[in-house]
Amino acid sequence: MGPEPISIPEHFTVDWYTNQKAQRKTDAEIAEELFVSYATFAKWKNRIGWKAGAGLKYCGRKVLPVTDRVAELFSNKLKLKDIAMTLGISEPTVRSHLRRAGLKRANP
Repeated sequence: MGPEPISIPEHFTVDWYTNQKAQRKTDAEIAEELFVSYATFAKWKNRIGWKAGAGLKYCGRKVLPVTDRVAELFSNKLKLKDIAMTLGISEPTVRSHLRRAGLKRANP
C-alpha cells in the first residue's frame, strides 16, 4: 500500500495555473509554493486537464504577440516586414501567426 496521495487544492484550476504562468513563474516555483514535488505537481496538471501550450503565448523568455493582433495589422494592409518591426518579432514568426489565423499573404 503506501501513503495516501495528496489531494489537489480547491483553487488549483486551469485558470489559476494560467494566471501563475502569466506571472512568469516556472512549474518548479509553483510546485515549491504549494509544498509538493515537481512530479506531484505534474500529475495534478494532468488531472485538471491542462494541455501544454493551451492558450499560452510564451516562447522562451519573449512574450509572443497575440495572433489576433498580427491578423489585425495584416488586414490593415501592412507588409510582413512592417508588422515584424512594429511588434519586434521576425518575419517567419509573423507568417506563423498568419497561418494560425488562417490568412495568407497575397502574391506580388
